[in-house]
Amino acid sequence: MKKHRWLMPSYPFVVAGEAGQYMKEKVGEAVFNHKYVVRVHIGIDWVQLSKNRSVGIIVLKVMDVPDDFKGSDDTWAILGVILDKDKTKFAEGYMHQILVDLRDSLDPEKRESWVYLNRPTGGGGDRDAEKIRLYPMLTSCVADTPARQAS
Repeated sequence: MKKHRWLMPSYPFVVAGEAGQYMKEKVGEAVFNHKYVVRVHIGIDWVQLSKNRSVGIIVLKVMDVPDDFKGSDDTWAILGVILDKDKTKFAEGYMHQILVDLRDSLDPEKRESWVYLNRPTGGGGDRDAEKIRLYPMLTSCVADTPARQAS
């Protein structure tokens, strides 16, 4: 089966490195190398709005995209905005659920957590769309990344 260049990992060292090998062991080689694996990056930043008020911004960026799309607005999304000045709850509360959702989307037993892409197959809208299961894998998570720079 021919793999498209844009579906290949954007950062080969992530795949070949210790973390990549650990992930491959956890999800299995078939899933790890699946043609619909979507490697993602999460960037986190806190923005000071005033002396006593800040917001947290969690950004998800898709890493496996064609060169023409890299850096475009189509490759990233805001996962959450946190209106809370207590950063200590951040990892335990806000990030925990995102990481659980990513983990569960790879679990063969948790079909309700799977992520799909609808690829149109005809002229009838979503009714005629083929559902393609995606396999999102977190390749990196960086704190104090300016939200717009994550794209």
